[in-house]
Order: sequence, then structure tokens, then C-alpha cells
Amino acid sequence: MLDLGLYSGYHGSGNLSYQSALAAVFIEGFIFLAVAALGLRTKLAKAIPKPVRISASAGIGLFLAFIGLQSNEGIGLVGYSSSTLLTLAACPSQYRAELAPVITVNETTQLIPGGTVSGDIFCLKHRMESPTFWLAVVGFVIISYSMIKNIKGAMIYGILFVTGVSWFRGTKVTYFPRTSDGDDSFDYFKKVVDVHKIEKTAGAFSFKDFGEGQLWVSLITFLYVDILDTTGTLYSMAKFAGFINERGDFEGQYFAFMSDATAIIIGSTLGTSPVTTFIESSTGIREGGRTGLTALTAGFYFFLAFFFTPLLASIPPWAVGPPLILVGVLMMKSITEIDWENMKDAIPAFITIILMPLTYSIAYGLIGGMGTYIVLNLWDWATMGYEIIQRPRKVETQKEGGENRKVETLPNREGRELDGLV
Repeated sequence: MLDLGLYSGYHGSGNLSYQSALAAVFIEGFIFLAVAALGLRTKLAKAIPKPVRISASAGIGLFLAFIGLQSNEGIGLVGYSSSTLLTLAACPSQYRAELAPVITVNETTQLIPGGTVSGDIFCLKHRMESPTFWLAVVGFVIISYSMIKNIKGAMIYGILFVTGVSWFRGTKVTYFPRTSDGDDSFDYFKKVVDVHKIEKTAGAFSFKDFGEGQLWVSLITFLYVDILDTTGTLYSMAKFAGFINERGDFEGQYFAFMSDATAIIIGSTLGTSPVTTFIESSTGIREGGRTGLTALTAGFYFFLAFFFTPLLASIPPWAVGPPLILVGVLMMKSITEIDWENMKDAIPAFITIILMPLTYSIAYGLIGGMGTYIVLNLWDWATMGYEIIQRPRKVETQKEGGENRKVETLPNREGRELDGLV
């Protein structure tokens, strides 16, 4: 997931070495595998309250759309504001600035310890004048009309159009501007085929920091985010595909959880952050992917991508943003299943939905939704428990099969009787 990747990237370059971070991912993968093998992950998923489970799909949809609206991974329509946090952006790249948290010490300005420099998220002027933004709008319209007409591969067509136009140099929408960075990117693009050896990250584990508290904080964080994040994502994808039955299960869920956990272990040996179910899978589901054949086909093309990295690395973010926004549209349909008249369901559902994009974390959204659900229902649960303890009991003698048996009956809240043998 994005938040796991960001977290591991931060700790791999800040408080912990990347070797120690990979070791934490490796150990966490085995713990996660044990949790899945014992069936605890399935039980945990079912323990998530229904309104939170239903709303998670819509929250993930908003999360995807929010990513697609930003400049780093999308069309750049929204940017940073010092007064309102977010505002309208879409200015040309030369009018965007990076931000960093700094302090002044002895008349010297320096980065705050643990702080990082942002992407070019601050729009100085000329809002809504970015040529790449308007090209992305054209791609958005192409995909939208194709989806309205139920044309298969609608998102691919939009991505190919925007990418193809962006590959021409000498235009205002080019991905390869005539700068030193643009020239380097274009030189790499012209290679078409390139294979990188995994030299520095494969098997680069270091267990020397296991006596440090920060490493255990990282490991526990990976674990709880993995459990909540990927479980919520996997169930949301299964629901989006229409696989969830009345009991909240879907076919093959045990092996899905097992393979998900195994991928974390394998990925860590190759030097990656936790490899888990990604919310972008919803794009494939939208195009009709429903079976393991879809996953195998995607895996095969990922293998080919290993050799064509120069081409795939040159797909601009404003080509990928429109599909992410439209997938967010599709995933919002789950909110119709929420009982908005019942505030005990509506409030946790809303908290789940709103926190996912605004905290940039699926896990935080689930935690917020579940916490709210527990708080709002705690009084009812306590009252119910007290009533059960205080209810009068009566014992009757019944004759069955020539034998007398004492049967204890307990009136419930509706006046009916609950039978139990003494």
C-alpha cells in the first residue's frame, strides 16, 4: 500500500537504515503469515463492524481520487495552501515550488530533524494554466465517454492517448522538457529495453538494530497497518467485484490471505516495502477481471515490464490521474448500502470514508471508524449486559422420556423465554 511504502521509505532513509527496515519487513511477513495461517485474519475481518466494512470501499475510492488529483501522481488540480491546507492549483511546472519544514539555529536555516522536502506542491501563480492539466482533462473525457458507451479498455485508451502526446518533445505538454533533467529522462527513454541488476537491496538484511526500540516500533507499525490496510483493501476489492456473500465471506479467501502474506516475505528479500493487495486493482476489476487468470496475465505483463522499464517509467502522472479519479467514482456506489437514517451506522461510516483520503491511510480510516462505532454502541452493550445479569430466572420441572428435568428459563427484553438446561 502507499502508506506502507511511504513509511518504509521514510525509515529507510531517516531513523533506520534501509537494511534494518527490510529486516523488519521480513520478520513482520512471517508474523503476518502465521496470523493468516491460523485463520485469525478472517476472523478479524469479520469483526470489523458492518457499516465500517461497507464504507471502506467508498473511502478507498476517495483515496484513489485524491491521489489522482495531486501533482505527484495525478493531474495536479489540487495543491498546498498555507491557510486552508488544500486549494486549487493546476499551474505550470515552472510556477510550482517545493516545501520543507525548517528552523533557524544560530542564524542558520536548517531542516527540522526528521523532516523531509515535499514535492512541488505549492502553486505560486497562474492557477489553471497548466498545459499538462488540460491534456489530462482531455484524457478524462475520453475515458468517461468510453465508459458511458461500455467500451472495454476505456482506461487504457485514455492513458495511451495522453502518454503518446506527452512523449513528443518541443511541446508545452512534453514529459521530456529541454532541460538537463528532461534530457536525462529522454536519453533513458530511448533505450526502450533495459535490465537493472538488483545489487544493493536483494537480501540486504541487518538485524543489528533489533535491540533498538525504533526498529520494534517500525515492525509493529508494519504489522498493524498490514493487517488493517490489506484486509480492508482485499475485502473492498472482493465486494467491488461482487464476490462477498451474505455471511461476509468470499470464495478462496483463506488462500488469498496466505498468498498476500507470502508476498511480503518474498518482496522483502528483493528489497521492497510490504508487497500486498493494492487499491489500484480496482481498475482491472472495472475492466472485467474476475478470476485468477487476470492475476496471472497481469503478472506476466509485470515480468515483461522488467525489461521495458524505460518506456513504462516515462508514463507521465497526468496520464494516470484520470483513471484513478474515475475508479473513485465507481467505488462510491457502496455508500448506498449504508443506513444513513441510523446515526449509529452513519457516523462511523462517514468517519471511515473521510479519514482515508485526508490521512492518506486506509488503516487510519478503519481505526477511526471502528473506534467511533465502539464508542457509540458502548452504552447499549453495557445496558444489555446489565439487564442480562439482573433478569429474574425461574426453574420449571419438565417430564421428558420418563425422566424429570429442571429447565431454567430467562425472559429476554421482548418478554420471550430463553431456555437452558440446569
